[in-house]
Amino acid sequence: PPSTAFITIRVLTNETIGALLMAGLVTGCIAVILLSVAAIIYCIKTKAYEPLEKITLKEKLKITWRSIGTLFLPVLMLGGIYSGIFTPTEAAGVSVVYGILFSVLTRRVSIKDMVGLISSSTKTVAMIALLVAAGMTLSNITAMLQIPQTAMEWVTSTGWSGAAIVTTSLVIVFILGMFLDAGAIIILTIPILYPIIVALGYDFIWYSIIFVFCTEIGLITPPVGMNCFVLQQISGLDLIQVVKGSLLFLLVLLFCMLLVVFIPELALWLPSTM
Repeated sequence: PPSTAFITIRVLTNETIGALLMAGLVTGCIAVILLSVAAIIYCIKTKAYEPLEKITLKEKLKITWRSIGTLFLPVLMLGGIYSGIFTPTEAAGVSVVYGILFSVLTRRVSIKDMVGLISSSTKTVAMIALLVAAGMTLSNITAMLQIPQTAMEWVTSTGWSGAAIVTTSLVIVFILGMFLDAGAIIILTIPILYPIIVALGYDFIWYSIIFVFCTEIGLITPPVGMNCFVLQQISGLDLIQVVKGSLLFLLVLLFCMLLVVFIPELALWLPSTM
């Protein structure tokens, strides 16, 4: 959480934010594990790492003890949701209050720093609010103009199979991902794609996970890949170096996406338990 992409999809569709976040949690963890393995392999092969300092058992125990409060946060959030104590939205609020109190009481964050953090968070919320407002406006306009119905009629007239239509839509999303960020792509395409995918009988939670993977893969895919240009500007490296360095991780993300495509339960299992 908060996942701006899933929040925007929720606003434009009838799917619940809890189901989207839970689906993203499992697939996100899988992606993190595989990307971490890829990073380790890359570092070992290229020797792109520095030897770590040895840490004593006493220091390890001290660090673990200091981390307990932080590690309790996901337990509080997920435990509260699954026990029925509060809803996903309420869980977010409780987590924020817990985080603020824990940070201030343990003196890890000063009041002055907290003001800066709240200011930064407000900017993020404002950005999400603008995306949501734009998405709702576009969704209402497409509904008034009956664009989804027209698109559905056209799709039906082509005689394509459901798999072909889903694949084509994802290819388009992937290409858009090279030029636009996920928020813009969602606002432009979801109001049209949602009724089509649902009418074809596919689970839109499953489709949403693949959709987000496609947009993120597009961001690091040559010859455009906006994130590659951002990294090039920040690091000062040659663009070719950045692209070469991203290829392994691009393949890992592609593999993760294909896992979700062929094993839908990876995305649907956790939401089904809610």
